[in-house]
Amino acid sequence: MSDLRFNSYSTTEQVVGKWIDDKPIYQKVLIDDYTPSSSSRVYTDFMNLSELNIDTIISVNGFIVENDTPKVKFMNFADGSPYAFAYDTNTKYLQILSTDNITLTHVTAVIQYTKTTD
Repeated sequence: MSDLRFNSYSTTEQVVGKWIDDKPIYQKVLIDDYTPSSSSRVYTDFMNLSELNIDTIISVNGFIVENDTPKVKFMNFADGSPYAFAYDTNTKYLQILSTDNITLTHVTAVIQYTKTTD
């Protein structure tokens, strides 16, 4: 599989492999600013992904940079971060769960998925 670009990142959708059902795995980098809810433990819509025709989300990894701190915070409860990604299959929105009140942030996410159209 030398033609597959597992370590290639782009804001343009790319095929990076095959899933267990032989469907292509697509990857895309999502970058945007995000203003969370003022309440903690709330899922807030981050980005509408309906145009991607997602069938199965394989992974979503990313990080945020808060405007009022110099720290990069990873989106993973396991590493002690108070933030995580979720995908609402009804609304097709990638959401962010925050357990802290935070200010406007800059979000970078790498999403891998299969499509309903394949």
